[in-house]
Amino acid sequence: MMWDDCNIMEGPMMIGGGLMMLLFWALIIGLGIYLFKNISKNNNSKPSNSAVNILNERFARGEINKEEYRERLNALSEQN
Repeated sequence: MMWDDCNIMEGPMMIGGGLMMLLFWALIIGLGIYLFKNISKNNNSKPSNSAVNILNERFARGEINKEEYRERLNALSEQN
């Protein structure tokens, strides 16, 4: 008869345990989605240089002279 008194708490504890398990799995799945989005975002976030930016960099480094720079810049402007 003494053990029957312990069964009073069994119902609420089982419900609470189920909710904690559900919360645990929701947290794990949410963390997985968050990490997946951040990893894929980092892979796609490479800075892409346009042709004009590359041309500017080459001119700044002295690889091409002023005339060649202007010719290529005009050629790029005509393409657009």
